[in-house]
Amino acid sequence: MGVTGQASWRRSPKGWTLWPGWGRRGRMLAKGGEVRVLAWDRDWETGVAGLDQQHQAMVAAFNRLAEAVRANRAQAEVKQAISFLLMYTETHFKDEEALMERHGYPELAAHREEHEDCPQRIDGLLALCRNGDPGTLDYLIDFFEHWLVSHFEGSDRRLKGLAGAGH
Repeated sequence: MGVTGQASWRRSPKGWTLWPGWGRRGRMLAKGGEVRVLAWDRDWETGVAGLDQQHQAMVAAFNRLAEAVRANRAQAEVKQAISFLLMYTETHFKDEEALMERHGYPELAAHREEHEDCPQRIDGLLALCRNGDPGTLDYLIDFFEHWLVSHFEGSDRRLKGLAGAGH
């Protein structure tokens, strides 16, 4: 999700595309100058303690990455933040899918497709970053922010029925 007037990534019927001027949903809060962070929203809670803890950790990891990029930190720090977020997200996806499988969650296949789509899109952006495409890191941040929020508010919200399942 991008600040109004800036380019951002948005899901279209053909996949993720760049849409200029698509505004934030109000979940980003100013934090000293231009650096902004994604604030946890209790509406994103699934009621499954383990998943909710992982979601909160993903938001925290996203914020570390966004802050590193927007504060022009050293390339090594940005790479480390990206690597951690991607590894943590991959682990979370596996845990979430395993929970859904154990409980016979009827929308598992569609949910798994969303999980598979995310790293593919990020890999494409990272390839552009490696090729020195200016602004790609900002697009990566916007994409990941939008993906997290839309996934939490969309398909993960439907996991509330597994609230008694634990993790």
